[in-house]
Amino acid sequence: MAELLDKCIGSKVWLLMKDDKEYVGSLVGFDDYVNMVLENVTEYDYALGKTKMKKLLLNGSGVAVIVPGGDGPDYATFEVVNRQEPVEDHEWR
Repeated sequence: MAELLDKCIGSKVWLLMKDDKEYVGSLVGFDDYVNMVLENVTEYDYALGKTKMKKLLLNGSGVAVIVPGGDGPDYATFEVVNRQEPVEDHEWR
């Protein structure tokens, strides 16, 4: 795994996490536990949507899949799912 990540330093990676989040960014570095530092990161959270960050320190224990050069989910079709509908006030009798 370390050899693959060494080749990815400075390149774009797509990380699929165990908690239904995904990250796309440039790999700056990593350690023996696969903790990673990414730059120019986009976080895709299927409950909250898309968030952009300059830098991110990511805990390697949560990584499920690493895709070198991946662009992440289809940008055109990414939408928020599991959106909470507003709860209406009800009068109790």
